[in-house]
Amino acid sequence: MTPCPTPDGPPIVTDALRDRLQATWTALVAEDGDLGISMDGFCAQVAGTLATHPPEARAQVLERLVLRDVFLVQGCLAGAPRALRLFMTRFRPYLKHLSLRHAPSEAIAEDVEALLLATLFTPRRADDPTSARLYSYQGMGTLQGWLRVTARRLVIDILRKQKPQASEGVLDRLASPGRGAERDLMHLEAAARLRPVLSTCLSQLTDDERSLLSQYYRDGRVLREIGAELGIDTSSVFRRLGNARSKVWKRFRSQAREELGLNDGDLKGLLGSIAQDLNLDEVFATAMVLAFA
Repeated sequence: MTPCPTPDGPPIVTDALRDRLQATWTALVAEDGDLGISMDGFCAQVAGTLATHPPEARAQVLERLVLRDVFLVQGCLAGAPRALRLFMTRFRPYLKHLSLRHAPSEAIAEDVEALLLATLFTPRRADDPTSARLYSYQGMGTLQGWLRVTARRLVIDILRKQKPQASEGVLDRLASPGRGAERDLMHLEAAARLRPVLSTCLSQLTDDERSLLSQYYRDGRVLREIGAELGIDTSSVFRRLGNARSKVWKRFRSQAREELGLNDGDLKGLLGSIAQDLNLDEVFATAMVLAFA
């Protein structure tokens, strides 16, 4: 995840971009704590990613970057203890799930999980510190999605060594198990049971908060578009979205306990497989579309 050199021509980091990234960095430090990454280092990383794209595409690329995940990965690669603990808290169970999901046997799943843990932060080649797998993550898409693709590729690599005569199509199918009707039914039952609770939580938000969530998740508008309409910058939209999401999930957990008698363990059982199969933002987006329907 080493920043790329800035090419000749207009500067990548304009004053406006620097102000925006500084606001984002400040919000991320407030949310996740000090992960050992300076504002200048964060800005340089984003600038390096933007520099790999033509100038006319950089504004669109910036909107697609998952800056919270970029911040976490930077901290992990820098070896910051807090960043590593935060990564393990968020993704350790998910890595096990991914390995079991894509591997055709438990033995291969264990190998994949161990290989991921050994090479995500640690260089695979002693003479190349950038050979740790996380260096290839640039923020174009969520870290959760990147881990899903990486785990699947590792399964295919292991299968290719075990079955050198197998075609790519066969290897691809072995690493892509179907979900199955029973699992789909569980997802539908979970959604039906929890939808009224989510609708109640949304009704307790302000009109502005509901409108913001609806525009972003149901209508698919980007932060820049919403900010232009509201007369605020994208960092402010980002913070408002985060606050609204936090309110919804906090109330959701509380009301699920009060109305349905579901504790955190029960909720994990109902929502865990959905959240593990999808990006968490995709789960939230789906929930918003259903609730606002």
